[in-house]
Formats: sequence, C-alpha cells, structure tokens
Amino acid sequence: MENHVAIAPLSPIWTWGIISFFVGLWIVFYLGRDPKTRQPMKYTLAIVLLLREVFIQVMEYSYGTWSIQTSLPLQMCDISKILAMVLLVKYREWMFVFLILLGAP
Repeated sequence: MENHVAIAPLSPIWTWGIISFFVGLWIVFYLGRDPKTRQPMKYTLAIVLLLREVFIQVMEYSYGTWSIQTSLPLQMCDISKILAMVLLVKYREWMFVFLILLGAP
C-alpha cells in the first residue's frame, strides 16, 4: 500500500505549487498566442510529459515499489496522457475525439 501525504493548504510548499502552476499557465497561454513559438512549445510540452512519465517509472523502480500490476500506464488517465503527448506532436482529429471521449463521464 502506498503512503500518501497531504499538503496543508497555505503552507510554503502549497504556495510554491500554486504560484508555479499559474506561472506555467501564463507561459503556455502567452507563448501559445505567437504562431512562431506555438510549434516548439508543443514539442516542449510533449517532452515534459514524456520525461515526467519516465521519471515516475524510474522513481517507483528505485524505491522498490514498481510492479507490473500497478505501475504500467494502463489506466484511463494514463492512456489519455500518452494520447495527449502524441497529439501535441502529430495532430489527428480522430485521436482528439477519442481523447475527449475518454474524459467524458
């Protein structure tokens, strides 16, 4: 079983997380408006998502908690994340529709 730690609201780590989220959101929207920076930004976001997934797998393996039953990215949210990475690099309308349907309740 995994041990989860709740981050207390208004704590320093919570505040830095909220600030970094809004700074990242501003960067995405600000750079996304310019057609010259839109394509490099898409590739950067896809690489960040890919590196995050690799980092999670490596961390679980190094902590000894990696198992084939729980660590493979086969849940709906993981499939959506992988599909979003592909869509950022190579847009296909049917993939986009499938991604929307995965997120629909």
